[in-house]
Amino acid sequence: MSDDTEQPAAAPEATPEPQPAAPAPAPAPAPVTQPRARTDGMAIACLVLGILGFFTCVTAPVGLVLGIISLGNINRSRGRLEGRGLAIAGIVTSATVVAVLLIAALIAILVALTAPLWLPRRLA
Repeated sequence: MSDDTEQPAAAPEATPEPQPAAPAPAPAPAPVTQPRARTDGMAIACLVLGILGFFTCVTAPVGLVLGIISLGNINRSRGRLEGRGLAIAGIVTSATVVAVLLIAALIAILVALTAPLWLPRRLA
């Protein structure tokens, strides 16, 4: 074989055409933050008045009413208000004090009505 054989000229290498750049990914949407739910003030007042009711006996009925109203407000607020546990705890403490007061009042009435039957009579 002779070196005279001419080899076909190599085709010039084709330069790859630049591809259009892929579109940039869309930026992530900003996180939607809900405003922080606030604790219902009546729920706090209900619990405080229920606890004070053990010592004063006067604040418990007010705490019971506030607790019931607060629980209704929290349920209707669709997450804007929190404090459901406080309201329930206040209702339980206030109701306990009110129940003890009612039982004590019943016992006092029964004792007053039956006192003539079991107290010794005075000798005149």
